[in-house]
Amino acid sequence: MKENQSKEENILKTSDIVSEISVKPADSLKIFDWCLIILFAVILIIMIVSIFYRYILNNSLSWTDEAIRFAFVPSISLWLVQQ
Repeated sequence: MKENQSKEENILKTSDIVSEISVKPADSLKIFDWCLIILFAVILIIMIVSIFYRYILNNSLSWTDEAIRFAFVPSISLWLVQQ
């Protein structure tokens, strides 16, 4: 009888450990999600600035294309980490 109780207690302890471990990746995914949101917001803002300067002011900014590329590469890497 005591052996059955100790096995059940071990199973309960193991399930508690597993549930604690499973919480950590969900928290890290939230961090990746926020990083992706920020990176895509930066890309969007830079694109809007680029379009404004190019078509409204007739003065193209040279750094916007490179900045968008440099923000796009880590965003793809972060997206792949989540998969």
